[in-house]
Amino acid sequence: MAPDYVGACIERARLMIERVETAVEDLDGPDLDRANTAAFLIGVYGHATTQILHNLKSVYDRDAVEKWWAPWQAAMRKDPMLRFLWNMRSSFLKEGVIGGPGMVGEPQDDPPPYWRWRFIVGSSWIIDHLGATLTNPGVDEMGRLYVAYLRRILVSAMDEFHGGVPFDHLAGVRVLPRPAPSGTNS
Repeated sequence: MAPDYVGACIERARLMIERVETAVEDLDGPDLDRANTAAFLIGVYGHATTQILHNLKSVYDRDAVEKWWAPWQAAMRKDPMLRFLWNMRSSFLKEGVIGGPGMVGEPQDDPPPYWRWRFIVGSSWIIDHLGATLTNPGVDEMGRLYVAYLRRILVSAMDEFHGGVPFDHLAGVRVLPRPAPSGTNS
């Protein structure tokens, strides 16, 4: 049996999404350093996910992958929340800047003290994501939305390049649920 390069690539992307999920979970807790690291790993692992999926072009028909990828890339470039996460990641990787513009970790009231990243831009911060307006979102909320978005891209790649087939022949794979079609509430 020939190696399943597409399946292996998709599996690597799935593992990156799991790392984003873990980073989102690590935002909640008493350790600010751990929350700090988690905030940046959301951007780093999320970007790695998109790079892995775009690089399907190295194991599949390049033109087909580029045609599939173009609308995803355009949407990510236009989405303010996704741009913010990408810029936060880039500031950290390229300049060593910890935090994003106006980003601060602050203790929450619930004992033991937990940290929630929030953004200070004037008195409130509003950002759009996929047409929805978020007011004063924390990195945890944006991280969960990012995971959902990355899953949509992954499911699309599975449908487009792997026949939508669950690849349970790869060790440890758990098939992600398909997102509800646009315009539905489920």
